[in-house]
Amino acid sequence: MSSKNDEPVLLTFEELKHLEVEDIAICIDKYQAMQICEKSTAYGDIYNVWVRKLLKSYGGSTAGISTKDWIQILEYLAKVLEKFVYDLSNSKTDMLVKQLNQWWTDTLEFLKWLHTIISGLDVHIVCLILAFALEIVIKTCKIADRRLIQPVIQIHQQLLYTLTNNMLKMDMQNIEDLKGFSKVLISLCDVATIISSSDIKLSIETWRIVAKISGKFSGYFNNIQQSGGDEIMNELKINATGKPITGIIKELNKLFNYFLEDDEAPNNENFLKVAQFYLKLIKSIMKNTQLFPVPNEFLQVYTKFLHQLKMKISRKYIEPMQKDLNDILAMANNQEGMENYVLQHLVEDNEQFVSCDLILQYMSHLLEDTNKHIISFEVIKRIFNVLFDGPLIFIEGEKYAKLLSYFAALTAEDISGDLHILWCTNLLEAMWIKALTSCEILRMYYGYLLNASNEQAHACLEFWIKSWQNCNVEITTSSFGYKRFLIERLIRTIALQLPSNNHQLFFHNHPNCEVLLLKCGLADTKSRSYLNTTLTDHLNGMLDMQLNKKQYIELLDLLDICCSHGEFVNFNDISNKLVKAFLLIFSLPMTEIQKFRHFIYKSFAIFKILNNMQLDKEILKCLEDNLNKIKEVFGVFMLEYLMQRKPQSQTILKRLTTPEVMKLQRFLETSNNKTGDLRIFQDAYNRHKNKCKQPSLQDVHISKRPRVAGEGLSSDYKCILNEMFEQSKLILTKQTATTFDDKDYDLLICIKTNIEKCLKK
Repeated sequence: MSSKNDEPVLLTFEELKHLEVEDIAICIDKYQAMQICEKSTAYGDIYNVWVRKLLKSYGGSTAGISTKDWIQILEYLAKVLEKFVYDLSNSKTDMLVKQLNQWWTDTLEFLKWLHTIISGLDVHIVCLILAFALEIVIKTCKIADRRLIQPVIQIHQQLLYTLTNNMLKMDMQNIEDLKGFSKVLISLCDVATIISSSDIKLSIETWRIVAKISGKFSGYFNNIQQSGGDEIMNELKINATGKPITGIIKELNKLFNYFLEDDEAPNNENFLKVAQFYLKLIKSIMKNTQLFPVPNEFLQVYTKFLHQLKMKISRKYIEPMQKDLNDILAMANNQEGMENYVLQHLVEDNEQFVSCDLILQYMSHLLEDTNKHIISFEVIKRIFNVLFDGPLIFIEGEKYAKLLSYFAALTAEDISGDLHILWCTNLLEAMWIKALTSCEILRMYYGYLLNASNEQAHACLEFWIKSWQNCNVEITTSSFGYKRFLIERLIRTIALQLPSNNHQLFFHNHPNCEVLLLKCGLADTKSRSYLNTTLTDHLNGMLDMQLNKKQYIELLDLLDICCSHGEFVNFNDISNKLVKAFLLIFSLPMTEIQKFRHFIYKSFAIFKILNNMQLDKEILKCLEDNLNKIKEVFGVFMLEYLMQRKPQSQTILKRLTTPEVMKLQRFLETSNNKTGDLRIFQDAYNRHKNKCKQPSLQDVHISKRPRVAGEGLSSDYKCILNEMFEQSKLILTKQTATTFDDKDYDLLICIKTNIEKCLKK
């Protein structure tokens, strides 16, 4: 940089170093001083001269240092800092390390001197000076020995003092002031991250001041909007909130990782208070912005808390931390593309077989959003498809029921009616889990909607009765569709919204109206009489082998009614006929028995209800005499019946036992209060999702399978034997004897020896 006057500069840098402060401004101006310094490569000395002498000399002179001069000087010193750090990082000689300590000492001196002149400086210049000092902390910390950075801590403490007592009390007047504040804010965030591992208390205090600056910064945007271009203002807005939020979430993630890695950490109340403090800071900053810079990183923190930390930390901290995380999620809901990040985490939760808490909170905020942020039909459809792409609904039933109620509420708010059409289509066309859940959503939705309008109830009822009749046309004797059952549940829900004296008036125009009324639990005297008379007639037709397809399907419906609404049935009249028809079926050839599979299933469900010892003797004898045939039509209802009839059925159960039957039996024996914790579906789910990939031992979660009795080996050995059997089948299909090596053979011999010992017990 050239001097303003034309006289040549006669001083050398060494001579400049030895001038007294009061003589410098007399001998040379600041531009000449800069020109002298540019010829030297002693960067530590250059900084020392400027801080200790030049700034004090020119700042105390009559002319002082103008705003333009300050900008040029700080730009020059920033270049000196870059070169000094470069030299130090490439050659850490004792001299350079000594100069680094001197640089830190000079910086502390510089900040203390700043206090003597700060009242006369523009806001913009104060910001640039503080930003430069923060850059010194950032750049030197990266190359310094972390054990020797106490001087840096002192510098930063002085910076925080200046920020709190001076800068935060200044008013911003123009775009340049905003830019200055933005620089300080960005650098302060970087410093808070760097020093967190060295001085957590100072890092916390730094983030607290960051939040204050961010709030002050955001409050000036509306007043200064016109003086800057839209692009610049948008960038400043993002910096004012985005950088702090990003930094604090990263610190929160580090803290959560620490909780997970150190077993003692979750009991440390100080760290839990820090985590709470960080969450409150994020909430405070987010009040000033519609932008959320790191949705994915936040969701990682959120799910880490939901799936792992909640089980470890003190109970008194769970609720407040959960509330703060939920509040942040609610604030972030309006973020464009947020739903895509939520969906990605939902997919991962499903694949890892973990909680649905995240999507539960997300959807609750969609409904509570006072701004009524419109979520698109496609997003709701994608959320539904991911949620019910597997059997997780059976693991956390209560939470999934709440999710279904949220879908129903969103349907009620959907003016277009697209969601209603989606659930109807799913029920009629989708696979059974999605059909079932869509049915439950519709039942909730109709329960809400149809209270207000009988006309709408009639229209819905008309549609679903026709759908039920279409199912009757499509049904076969070997396939008794679950969709009929779901439609019947819907019809019952709708019919209950109508006055009871209107039921017959509305249903009588439709075929099979008595059956439909009975299945919906809406029977009157006429329909009950029809049930008992027709049931007797059709069972007689079975015994005479004179039953056509239509009558047989109606018989199956009537047997369903016996199971679900036994109060409508006179069992004394039909029980003997039912057993005789059952025995007759097992006298037929195997190919014919298969045609009556659904009749057999429903018969066992009724036998279980009847609990008639005399009839049971006949049934069990039939089963013993026809074991080979039974295996071909074996099902859950038969197994439940046999388990209920122990010990008389013990012989039959033993002969029917397979690994699959053992699994089902263990499930049926598991008490209801334990089923919420089951992971018994995970093996099948993993195989369904990865047909070509065998699950690893970690994925199989053997230890999480339900125990039948007790807590010791007596309850686990069946699981172990079953697992050994399944894995041995896999070895047979994937390995041949020629591919085993010597170690494999040794291991096989050991396994064989252990099995032989078990057999001898």
